Amino acid sequence: MLREITFADLDRLEELEKVCFLKSPWSKNMLKESISFTNVFKKCILKNGKIVAYIIAGYSDWEAEVFTIGVDVEYRKQGLATILLLELKNFAKETKKESLFLEVRKSNVVAQNLYLKFGFKQVAVRRKYYENTEDAIIMEYKISES
Repeated sequence: MLREITFADLDRLEELEKVCFLKSPWSKNMLKESISFTNVFKKCILKNGKIVAYIIAGYSDWEAEVFTIGVDVEYRKQGLATILLLELKNFAKETKKESLFLEVRKSNVVAQNLYLKFGFKQVAVRRKYYENTEDAIIMEYKISES
């Protein structure tokens, strides 16, 4: 089941952040702040009543940026991240956004491959972005090209 993220989900989202992002998970407070924004796309997927995947993205008039996306380890390779990205893409199309953006660790090749398969392209690199040691790959998906 796909639904909107609520404040009641923060404990579970914090758990998932710790599982999905061992090096730098978002804190409960960071998650709370991000879903509090006015222009935020926030969806989750539930299996057996439990959140197993989620996406949080901010947006402006012309673009959206994925802040965080994660899938519980047990539920990976089932297309859940693709479902969430498709939801974001559809929202972006409906609201006439030009592009989707995201940052991904240079070492996270699995995620990069997912984004490339989805249609994202590498557009830049932020040197030493993560913990001042690891580069971030900036990727863009052009809505007009989909």
